[in-house]
Amino acid sequence: MPGFEPSPETFAVSLDDMREDLTESVRRGELRPGVDTDDGVRLLTVVLSGVISQQLTNEPGMEFADGAFSRLTGEALDLFFDHYRPERSPDANPGP
Repeated sequence: MPGFEPSPETFAVSLDDMREDLTESVRRGELRPGVDTDDGVRLLTVVLSGVISQQLTNEPGMEFADGAFSRLTGEALDLFFDHYRPERSPDANPGP
């Protein structure tokens, strides 16, 4: 929205919520430590805002599932989460 600026408090709350979710993923062993740092949270917002800004700039009226950029959201998130996936030891049992 032109001219919209979130208040610093609102912006902080949304980042805190994101950090809490990422911290919980670290606690459960789904992601490695570091994903819930300032840089990890910033990187996730860069990935998401990059997809969104590209879509809105290049195909503003396109449906999410059909957009040249928005339809790649899952793949972009996979790249982010693969970067923070815990390393498995060579002798670890592979999953199903």
